[in-house]
Amino acid sequence: MGSGPAESSQRTLGLGSASAIVLATIIGSGIFTTTGKVGPSLVSEFNIYAVWVVCALLALCGALTMGELGAMHPRSGGGYAFVNRGFGARSSAFVGLQTLLFGYPISIGIISLVMGGYLNDVLPWCPPELSAGLVVIVITLLNCRSTALGAGANNLGTVLKVLVIGTFIIGGLAVAAPESTTVEQQASTADLVAPGLLSATFAAAVAQVIFSFNGWGAVTVVGGEVRNPHRNLPLGILLALGLSTILYILINVVFLRSAPPTAMLDADGQPTNTIGYFAAERLFPEWVAEALSWGIVVLLVSTLLSVILTGGRWGYAMARHGQFPRLFGTRNEKGAPVAALLLQCVISLGLVFSTSITTLLILAGITGLLTRSIMIASVFALRVREPGVERPFKVPLYPLPPLLFILLSLWIAWQTAMADRAILISSSVIIGGTLVASLIIGRRQTTPDPDLN
Repeated sequence: MGSGPAESSQRTLGLGSASAIVLATIIGSGIFTTTGKVGPSLVSEFNIYAVWVVCALLALCGALTMGELGAMHPRSGGGYAFVNRGFGARSSAFVGLQTLLFGYPISIGIISLVMGGYLNDVLPWCPPELSAGLVVIVITLLNCRSTALGAGANNLGTVLKVLVIGTFIIGGLAVAAPESTTVEQQASTADLVAPGLLSATFAAAVAQVIFSFNGWGAVTVVGGEVRNPHRNLPLGILLALGLSTILYILINVVFLRSAPPTAMLDADGQPTNTIGYFAAERLFPEWVAEALSWGIVVLLVSTLLSVILTGGRWGYAMARHGQFPRLFGTRNEKGAPVAALLLQCVISLGLVFSTSITTLLILAGITGLLTRSIMIASVFALRVREPGVERPFKVPLYPLPPLLFILLSLWIAWQTAMADRAILISSSVIIGGTLVASLIIGRRQTTPDPDLN
């Protein structure tokens, strides 16, 4: 099948544009909380850097695979529809329900609670849960009012992300490290042994830090619109993930200049939720730390705008495929899927007021890795079921990237769940409940909506 003029005219994105879209969706809230959450348990600086490199490798394997799927079916509705084509209605129902009822609401809960924590650092009278809940409600209502309004605010937020992160890195590397850091490093690690890379502790850290790379799936949005996809798609993925990993490593250098991993604790002696403010307070004058904290709050709000906007579309897509009540497949006069957005808001608020950031991060890791493994596995099924479909881009070194992603993901999820009884029970209930529901609603699939194919 050749590329005709019509198809060529639809490919409007060059290498720079494709990279920028993926980069903008990757960089969000995770970097400003996860290092603080996992630092004390990882003990050593080497483990801190290693966990970010492992997550970058996972994201690269996943993004390359999703790049092939996205280039094959650029208008097919992303991972939900890939699974539907590869494995059938029940499998896609499982992936859709996991993402709709848990994936996006958990992400929204994490980002809003992190934002609430940073706001509480500069406004101690403002409880994190209250501010988190209010922001989720306000942003949901904005998106219900107008899709264009939410998208415009998200574009502005992308610029602010780069500004805040760049300022933090440049300033953090330019100032002198606190004199107490070396003494703290020696005292805090004297009697501790760093966990190995194959330990359950390291696996749990990966399950939390992988949240910071969640945006790699955005490659499916641009896969069919990239010019010269054989060249630009893999290069765009490599550039976006490479640059985001470099930024993440540099930010971690700043964090580690402010304190050793085992000293990343809040006033209660617990791993800090707001590592950005923690580091800024130690490295900069108080007014600079507060200004950066406000900048991070704005960054997190912009990330919430993007996540809430995108998440509401999952309920809409499932309803249009006949796997969710029809109410959620409708839009208002300005194009917003109001019912789906409100459902997402209610679930997110329940998580904000009932669950800790640490638990949400681990659950996001376990359920997210499982769901994405099913999406990634659809590349194997589609290579068999649709061998004649044109693939403008194919996974390099196939089948190693998708296979590595699936095996690593399942090992990380298993190790993390088995190390904590509460997490094992919670994740089992979530996955088991979704499986039962998907077996039921998978029978109800109607003819897929042509707008989603």
